[in-house]
Amino acid sequence: MYNPNYDLKKYIYYNKVFDYIDTPIFNDIKKLDVEIIKKFNESQLFLDIISKEFYETEQLWWVIGIFNDIIDPFDITQNVFKAPSLIDLHDLFLKYQGE
Repeated sequence: MYNPNYDLKKYIYYNKVFDYIDTPIFNDIKKLDVEIIKKFNESQLFLDIISKEFYETEQLWWVIGIFNDIIDPFDITQNVFKAPSLIDLHDLFLKYQGE
């Protein structure tokens, strides 16, 4: 089910050259504690599949990518992924929605 709080568009700010790497929430996501670590097989190396496994939704694929320093979601070479807790993510999303 779609959750508007998980929508990446809510948290990205573009500058003139469309550089979103320095979007503040990205840096805050990277600072969250690791809650989950799991190894995936080669057929599962898609961020939406990993997000579904960790959080029961595909919508947080972008969090998995940020948290694991994945630059190109179409060129994933690692098979062990870590993720913050959903509670920590909710708290962070609420922080940014209140700004």
